[in-house]
Amino acid sequence: MTRIRTALAATALAALVAAAPAAAATEQLFAGDGTPLGPPHLAAAGRIAVAAWDETDPGTVRAVIRRAGDWGRPATLPVQAPAVVWDVAVDGRGIAMVAVVERITSAHPGLRVFSAGANGRWTPSTQLAPSGVTYLRGVTLATAADGTAVVAFERYDPPNGHSVVMAASRAPGAPWQRAVEVGRPGAAYEYGLDPDAAAGTRGRAVVVWSDRGSGILASSRSAAGTWSAPVELAGRGYGPKVAMATDGRALAAWATTDQSAITQRIDVRERAAGGRWAPVRRVTGPSGTSAGDPVLAMGARGQALLAVPRGEGTSLAVHVATRLTSGPFDALRRLPVPMAVPPPPALSPAVDAAGAIAGVAWRAGDRVRYVSRRPGAAWSPVRSLGAASQPPALAAAGGRLLVAWVRNGDEIAVREVRS
Repeated sequence: MTRIRTALAATALAALVAAAPAAAATEQLFAGDGTPLGPPHLAAAGRIAVAAWDETDPGTVRAVIRRAGDWGRPATLPVQAPAVVWDVAVDGRGIAMVAVVERITSAHPGLRVFSAGANGRWTPSTQLAPSGVTYLRGVTLATAADGTAVVAFERYDPPNGHSVVMAASRAPGAPWQRAVEVGRPGAAYEYGLDPDAAAGTRGRAVVVWSDRGSGILASSRSAAGTWSAPVELAGRGYGPKVAMATDGRALAAWATTDQSAITQRIDVRERAAGGRWAPVRRVTGPSGTSAGDPVLAMGARGQALLAVPRGEGTSLAVHVATRLTSGPFDALRRLPVPMAVPPPPALSPAVDAAGAIAGVAWRAGDRVRYVSRRPGAAWSPVRSLGAASQPPALAAAGGRLLVAWVRNGDEIAVREVRS
């Protein structure tokens, strides 16, 4: 998160045309003091947005909320340092949330979610991870329109220990419940299980992960609060992502390679609101060498956006695909402006709840790049917003995109993109 979840709209497709490129002036959310900052995390819903970031030394965590177009003052969260921000979210009621792993250098790190409502006061949850954890990684936070929330992570206990995916959840109006195992414990896996989570209304949620670099698994939380046994979505794949629509449909996407482990393809499966997973669908379009995991964003009615970086010899290119409220994705399309290799870019996708705009942002050549698309229109050209020292974060709401990034190593900048 940041990770990420939103997509493309159905209403007035014929009436919407591509708007002329336009962007508001860049705002400075945080004026640094020379302390290096980690990458920002950004989320939005309706007229509310939240940005959060951490300082690499001594581990201070800050967050700031945007209401009705105006950013407030950054608040320092009362974390147990050193701490790292993993993900942020905004639910449909306007509650901003920040998932933080605390005491990251100690023998027993902890996980808490900080929440802030209209009064702007940040309140921490109880410790959500079980005691005795050695490492927490792959933390992902998701919320739904009614206030349902879920945070998933991998409990990693090397050496000669176990690795398992866990999830903590919060039903609307209820306190957070401590994390439970949603996967099968196995030998600690060096490369991670890559969990991802999505939240639906009435307490429903889905978590997906990779089974130690081979299969793709999923577990679902019912409105009654119980998690299902893991279901295998694919016998081969990596980098899974998941998103949910408000009607309870879920969409999972992951990457797979051919037997040479070079040519990368993207597969998806959709789960009906009743819980049945449809067969695997392959997203068509040009294939490429494996260069990074896919990213996924989804709107309230099932509109969706996929993006993936791919290798092309000595360069990289970003490929994107979208779909309307149901059915297959259109073909993956290669965006212009290839990037040098390495490193692969960390892509940040977004689609607003109505599907009125979709976008992808990334860092290439030490600059923030982004593209956007409106229903019925072509993708915009790749545009540059300014110099960046960390991967940017992207969020969408109200038909507009917000992009946040670290500037000069110790400042947080943000810009609203209207095109």
